Amino acid sequence: MLSSKSGVNNKRLHKGLISTLLDLVYPPVCFNCGQEGEWLCQQCLAQIKPLNDRCLICRRSKTQQQGICRRCRLETGIDRVVVVGRFRGVLREAIHRLKYEDERCLSPILAGAMVRRIKQENIEFNYIVPIPLHYRRERQRGYNQSFLLAWEICSHLRLKLLNILTKVKKTSNQADLDKIGRRSNVTKSFRSRVKFRKSNSRVCIVDDVLTTGATVKEAARVLRRAGAKRIYVLAIAA
Repeated sequence: MLSSKSGVNNKRLHKGLISTLLDLVYPPVCFNCGQEGEWLCQQCLAQIKPLNDRCLICRRSKTQQQGICRRCRLETGIDRVVVVGRFRGVLREAIHRLKYEDERCLSPILAGAMVRRIKQENIEFNYIVPIPLHYRRERQRGYNQSFLLAWEICSHLRLKLLNILTKVKKTSNQADLDKIGRRSNVTKSFRSRVKFRKSNSRVCIVDDVLTTGATVKEAARVLRRAGAKRIYVLAIAA
């Protein structure tokens, strides 16, 4: 959970000062077009392809604003799905760099795009919960990209970050599996460390990419059992 204690604030201030100094010495350059000023400029962000009106979980049924069809809402317990854009082009490259090339500088930019989508959809929730990595994979990578995104989103919206899900089963890389394999791969892979006591607990799950939706469906199941009343899903791409 995010804390307002001075120690945390001092660490963030120190980190911000270091980042500012590095930007002065080595100005950020957009990886896509080479323009100075940002690691991913606004002109390139504008190239992101919007999604169609298909359900982002089953990809078959048409839906309106919720991003999820009625059948999938009933089956998964997810109330709404919000995604920035299609997993292609500049967005795909940005996610790849964030996840696999240690370009954590992209997380504030991508999180900012996610915040704009939330405001467009006029969604309100109490807590943000990132999808966890297995501790071995996080130790190997050095960070969890979903946690970085969730942290930035919480900073924008002044919400509480609940890092309460743990990955209790080491799974194969979802990108290497087919739809059926992805579903069985994540079954019973998460556990919640806390129970929600408030009757109006509205939780937003943050992930980087939605493919079959197997990961967020399993996370939603665990959070429902932990007492969450409404569950939203927010991702960069699908």
